[in-house]
Amino acid sequence: MQGVPVITAQAKTDKSTRGWSVGRRLTLLVVCVAVSMALLAAAIVLQLTQSDGAARREAITYSAKTIRAAVDGQLEKLIVIGRIFSASPSLERGEFTEFRREAEQALQGVKGIWVVVADPAGQQIVNLATPPGAPLPKRAPEGIATQRRAFESKKPEISNIFTGVYTKKPIVTVELPLFRDNAPLYVVAVAVDVTLFLGLLSREQMPEGWLAGILDRRGDFIARTLDHERMVGKPAAAGWRTIMNRDGLFEFTVLEGDTIVEANVVSALSGWAIGVAANKAVFDASLWQGLGAAALGGGAIALVGVLLAMMMARSMTRPAGGLEKSARASEASDRA
Repeated sequence: MQGVPVITAQAKTDKSTRGWSVGRRLTLLVVCVAVSMALLAAAIVLQLTQSDGAARREAITYSAKTIRAAVDGQLEKLIVIGRIFSASPSLERGEFTEFRREAEQALQGVKGIWVVVADPAGQQIVNLATPPGAPLPKRAPEGIATQRRAFESKKPEISNIFTGVYTKKPIVTVELPLFRDNAPLYVVAVAVDVTLFLGLLSREQMPEGWLAGILDRRGDFIARTLDHERMVGKPAAAGWRTIMNRDGLFEFTVLEGDTIVEANVVSALSGWAIGVAANKAVFDASLWQGLGAAALGGGAIALVGVLLAMMMARSMTRPAGGLEKSARASEASDRA
């Protein structure tokens, strides 16, 4: 229709803001800038905290791999010890008294390690943990199962954790088979008190709030930095047992009820699982603290900006108000 004015969006906006004072306009401008700065600060802090979380995950993964290397190194030493004793001529000749004397001399001063010799049925023949001449019982079922695997594979085998028949302590063994004319003859088992592996975990000097442990192939604790004495030989949390045969980072609930982030690695030598973990709250804390700091900082910036805008607006509108009053007074006098 002709004669009807067209009202554009810009015109509407100009009309809606036409009556705004300089102070309101300046305040709005400052608030927009402050909000943008706050959002930018939050984005930067979020990126930094995510990087921090990734660094912590890399740290626990590196720690788990370091412990695995230390555990494997210790087991390899035990295998070497077993090979040395397996090559003893006195053992080959069945001179067990002489073999015991040689073994005791070789291990003199070594704590937490001793040697057992047993026949293919698991009957102990020599056990350096017992006094000479003491009657020797049959080996524990786990020891017999491990020596059976060693005879079948014809190579060293490493046991799960079990309680020694004589020592009544949690131990693991490295089993080396001996053959005569391809027939099983003896097994030389190097037995180890599991506190030796606890020492490997403690040596890593875990930061506060971190947890480290070693599981055998059944998922039972060989060593644990937290509450070792109570938990040794007992099953780990179901979450860990579920993923213990895989390398990677996982989240699950531990026996104490906390949710943790764990780096799990598996030893190719023993099949044991080594895990290093931290409470999930440790990883999330820095994120929320950072975002909180960004929110407080952004809010403070916005508040200060608004206050400054109000002060500036007041200082700018005060002279304008004086001019307006003078103009009105002059106009009134002219009319008179």
